[in-house]
Amino acid sequence: MKLIVLLVLLPLVLCKENFESAALPKANTKGLQEDLQEFADLIPQKEIIGVVLTYIVTDREVQNIFNYVQTQEFKNLYGAAIRTDAVRELVELLESYGLQVRQAVNQISSLLMLPQLPARIGLPKASPGGVNGLVDAVLRLLPREELIELYLRKLIESPEIRQLKD
Repeated sequence: MKLIVLLVLLPLVLCKENFESAALPKANTKGLQEDLQEFADLIPQKEIIGVVLTYIVTDREVQNIFNYVQTQEFKNLYGAAIRTDAVRELVELLESYGLQVRQAVNQISSLLMLPQLPARIGLPKASPGGVNGLVDAVLRLLPREELIELYLRKLIESPEIRQLKD
């Protein structure tokens, strides 16, 4: 579960500017874009990047995972996964709401030297805890109460957020 949270938050953190510069294809997606921007604004981007980099540099378990992500075996698995119908449909759905998912995923992919999603058609001395520690450290940086309050408010105020939930 923690890895899923990290995989969802890391692209959001590393590609936060996508929310700010996204060109919206439909006028009715502006509300959703603004709603998601409010969530993105609550994420302490620089602090999370600092924690992630610290773990990559100082933690053996995180280094092992980082090294595995760069293997041909992982690249093949990732490439197969991003070509599935389920991923294609999810990306198309999110992009229909005006979110530049493909651009965000491809930015992360290029940083990790992974295949691209196909086109449409100051460090501390040590880090404890491995991958679980990394995820825990990132989760501690998030303003949990504010995110929950914003989510609950958006469920009431935003028909686009309610539609995503359903």
